[in-house]
Amino acid sequence: MTKPISKSKIVLAGESPLVDDLAALCVDAGHEVCIYLVEELADQASLRKLAEDAHTAALAFDVMFESLETKRDLVRTLDRSLPADAPLLTACLSVSATQVAAWAEHADWIVGFGALPPLAKGSLVELALPLQGQAVTLGKARAFLEKIGLQTAIVQDMPGLVLPRIVCCLVNEAAYALTEKVAEARDIDTAMKLGVNYPHGPLEWGDLIGLDVVLAVLRGLHEETGDDHFRPAPLIKQLVRAGRLGKKTRRGFYEY
Repeated sequence: MTKPISKSKIVLAGESPLVDDLAALCVDAGHEVCIYLVEELADQASLRKLAEDAHTAALAFDVMFESLETKRDLVRTLDRSLPADAPLLTACLSVSATQVAAWAEHADWIVGFGALPPLAKGSLVELALPLQGQAVTLGKARAFLEKIGLQTAIVQDMPGLVLPRIVCCLVNEAAYALTEKVAEARDIDTAMKLGVNYPHGPLEWGDLIGLDVVLAVLRGLHEETGDDHFRPAPLIKQLVRAGRLGKKTRRGFYEY
């Protein structure tokens, strides 16, 4: 039987808002949380401090999606530093868990996860075991996530997993429709909310997730499969280049 992780130190490194959402859930559950945001990870002093914290951590999250080079460096730092029995949960929105595990010396302690912000109690987190993984690590990660109030589902390992893949494809199709002047942004969103009872229209959903995250998922899927169905809409790429990432920068498809 998998021994659950008791109240202990959790390391979170990567991109907002998912890092912040996970941190709030961990703190509510009584864990000590060490947060390292992406802008700090280029600093050598911060990386040394990250390694020191990881030495005594019970579990770590890699929440990096946009830069694979930065993600690889982060994973290798955590892999070298974590105790032997500490799972490393890696966000596999833009890359598979199997690919991440190939970067690590302790590949059997890596578990892929996928979730879309905002993340709160009761939200879904998908988990995927890399080919090099082991069931005991998956069980330990799943028990931890459920203990902090999240629901979990086990899925096959693939960039984007299930929910992020499908939602980001919806955002992409809506961006193409907007570019082709099929309808205005609010009309596209209203049609989807009223027509299929979505909680958000696809364009406002993209703004809520972060268009940089949407782009990372689409690029990961396109590179992995070669299928043009996943080719990112030029409008999404342009908005990301302009720093208009959605709600977190107060401007994306909409202004906030």
